[in-house]
Formats: sequence, structure tokens, C-alpha cells
Amino acid sequence: MVEHRRDRVRAPARRGPKRDAKARLLVFCEGRVTEPEYLRAFCKEAGGTSASVKVATLRGVPLTLVQEARKHQSGDWDAVWCVLDHDDHPRLPEAIDLAAGNGIQVAFSNPCFELWLLLHFRESPGAQQRRTVGQLLRERLPGYEKHVAYEHFAPTVGDARRRARQLDKHARDAGELRRNPTTGVYRLLDAIESTSSPG
Repeated sequence: MVEHRRDRVRAPARRGPKRDAKARLLVFCEGRVTEPEYLRAFCKEAGGTSASVKVATLRGVPLTLVQEARKHQSGDWDAVWCVLDHDDHPRLPEAIDLAAGNGIQVAFSNPCFELWLLLHFRESPGAQQRRTVGQLLRERLPGYEKHVAYEHFAPTVGDARRRARQLDKHARDAGELRRNPTTGVYRLLDAIESTSSPG
């Protein structure tokens, strides 16, 4: 009996090594310039990380950002983050609670994101107002005005993380989470570098 070519059972094709898909993180930032510039530059520098990060274009007060973040919690994203400042927002506690109740991660800085930047260069300045933190940062970076030249920060990201973790520990030990000064930006950076896609 003649064997027809179409009747043959094909051997399964040889597959290359399996690579896990990158986890996808969506990040909402309160600030229009500083936070997005820093995060995009960090992600570019850490190009071999296991996470794929998109910085959303929407800007607004904390509650607005968290409400918008809730709309994007779907199969498209493995985690949704909001980068928030204290900045005397009247509905900040509501925003924090809404995020916590909906699985939205928060990188919160008190008094402001510039505290995170300052920690790249020095130890904690203690509790300060937003304006003072900006002045202290300009002492280290003359001419700084919101825009981030990441090459000034890249060599000392590890120092900033260590200092921020220490501030967090002191705040937890005192039972005063998110007090001035603290910043949780290091947690977002850790997630960018270590998050892997589930399944």
C-alpha cells in the first residue's frame, strides 16, 4: 500500500528554550515631569529587568489617579502603581484606602518625590516642607528645576534605596507609616527589577 505524504504523522517541531513573558506594570504619576522622566530613565538603564513598564499619560491629584488606576486593573496588567506625594491633598487618606482596598500599589513620598531624589546624595534631612527639600536638592544639583538628568542619579540609586528603607523601618517601628520624611519609591524600583509574569 502506498503511503500518502499527507497521512504521515509529523514529529513535533523542536522548540527553543522557554522564556517567560515579561510582567507588565502600569504606573500613574502625580507629577507631569519629574517622576515620569526618572522612571523612564531608570527602566531604560535597567533594560534587562523582568518587567515591562508603561508610564500613563494621565496626571492629577491622588484620588483621581487611584480612581483611574482601578479602571485599568485587568488581564493586560500584572500590577498597577500610583506614585503619590503628600503635598497636603485633602482627600489623600481616601485615596490611600481606596488603593489598598483594590490591590493598587502605591509609591508614596512625604513630603514630595524630591525627597527620593535627595536621598541619592545624602542621608535623611529630617522632617521638612516640600520647598525646603527642593532647596536642599538644588544645593546638590545647581539649576535643578523638575527635569531629571538621570546620569546624576544613576550611580547612587543603591544609596537612595538603603536610606529610604531605613526611613520606612523607623516609621514602622514608631507606628507612623508614611510620616515625614518617608518615600516608598524604592518599592516600585524593586518591583520593576524583580516582578515576573505569573504562570
